[in-house]
Amino acid sequence: MDRGPKSDESDLALIRALQINGRVTFRELEDASGLPYSSTLRRVRVLMESGLLRILALENPLRAGSKAQAGVGLVINGPVDPVREALLTLPEVEFGVLVSGSYDLLLDVSCADKGASVNLVDRHLRTILGVVRVEPWQYLDVLRLPYAWAGIDIK
Repeated sequence: MDRGPKSDESDLALIRALQINGRVTFRELEDASGLPYSSTLRRVRVLMESGLLRILALENPLRAGSKAQAGVGLVINGPVDPVREALLTLPEVEFGVLVSGSYDLLLDVSCADKGASVNLVDRHLRTILGVVRVEPWQYLDVLRLPYAWAGIDIK
């Protein structure tokens, strides 16, 4: 299985710098990677064209008014694909993974408030054909945010 070009330490330095600040200049990327300016330009272009790097804007849910961050474990009876397709239509589902163990799917959800969380669980997740158990848990505190928020103070 070909996974495309291999990343080296210079590529990883470019990616780390862009994770912290997606608007960093190529001169700053040059300093971060230790590469000459022209190589920095070329490397970023190759990383983007290969699909290893995407530069985009992400909303920080902790600062955007989302008051209810939660995890949800789902137990599925039958094929997972129809459940996965239904979950993709729900904007509150920010992250989902197929897992082994007590659950079939784990979700990370973000809602405007606790009432919206209850609505998501009762009126959406529990009504998806194939879902036989929904177990939500409220996040009490966020210890670490995903890679996208590297360097951002969460408190």
